[in-house]
Amino acid sequence: LLIVLASLELAALLWLLAGGGKDAVFGSLKKVASLFPRLLWVAAQLVVRLLVLLAPFAVLLGAIAWIYLREHDINYYLTARPPEFWRAIILSLPVLSLALWVLLRQLSGWVFVLPVVMFTQTPLMSTFAASKRLAEGRRWRIGRTLMLWAAISIGLGALATLVFRLLVEIALPDLNIAIEHFVILGAILL
Repeated sequence: LLIVLASLELAALLWLLAGGGKDAVFGSLKKVASLFPRLLWVAAQLVVRLLVLLAPFAVLLGAIAWIYLREHDINYYLTARPPEFWRAIILSLPVLSLALWVLLRQLSGWVFVLPVVMFTQTPLMSTFAASKRLAEGRRWRIGRTLMLWAAISIGLGALATLVFRLLVEIALPDLNIAIEHFVILGAILL
């Protein structure tokens, strides 16, 4: 659902950036509404492709967790950090790194899918292939830009979480509940 909503939001912003017509905001909403079936199909395709792409990594990570972390509750492993916890972390890192690399490689080819749907008459079944052709020769640059964007987003989220935590500690110093719950709630809300 979030991918569908984000796709619709990006489509409206793309239309605004492209000039949007006489009444830009109304025009972008009208354009998105007229393209809604195509945009919905592309968003659904993106979800399916991401699930298929990441499923093997999820299975591997699940197997690592099953082998090393099934004896106790997750809170035990997070608190005590026994050797099997560290083994699971060490075995998970290469899997996560490879998953990130595969994801970035694919996303760098799919980055033009939305503009292809909005501004060309490309058949829906060819939109991902058309996007890859448009990205050809620029995928490393696109991938670096995506990584930079993700790093900035994570950094800003971490900073906001830290500020939120400090504000809660200052405002409620005698509160006898776990500050981590407030931090997690704040991170989710941001």
